[in-house]
Amino acid sequence: KGKKLVLPKSSQKLNEIYVNTKVPLLLFSGTDDQFTTVADANLLADMQKDRTSLVFQGGHLQGFQSMSKEYFGDQYVKSISAFLIKIKVG
Repeated sequence: KGKKLVLPKSSQKLNEIYVNTKVPLLLFSGTDDQFTTVADANLLADMQKDRTSLVFQGGHLQGFQSMSKEYFGDQYVKSISAFLIKIKVG
């Protein structure tokens, strides 16, 4: 907060890249994430089939900690495994 973010000129084409990229994506976003907001992740997920937006309680890069039940990060890892099975990788 209070800092200016300067992106390279090529970043202006990100939306076009996201629309034209035809690969499965699993997007994690936290309810308090100010970098990858839930709305942004859902927007990206809705652009193509085989994209999934997963929401966890917490901020940016806190999914692993937030998604722990039986052991540290277990639900995070299970979500990735389920996504890979769904798209038939490995």
